[in-house]
Amino acid sequence: DVDLQEWFGQNLPTLNVYQVDYDNSSDLKATYGVTYQHTFVLVDGEGNALKTIQGPSDDALKSLIGAQ
Repeated sequence: DVDLQEWFGQNLPTLNVYQVDYDNSSDLKATYGVTYQHTFVLVDGEGNALKTIQGPSDDALKSLIGAQ
């Protein structure tokens, strides 16, 4: 959250960000194939995983969410 605010300021992209408790989310981990705690999954409006990255650098995370 802090990084997003720093990167975008008042011009946040239109997206929803959800933080999920890795230790208590077995169903979500199975659904999206998450095996590493610091995993980010880009999901479309239907719940389909579009892209998954693990332990990303700031640049990789910016790329995932469409920041330039």
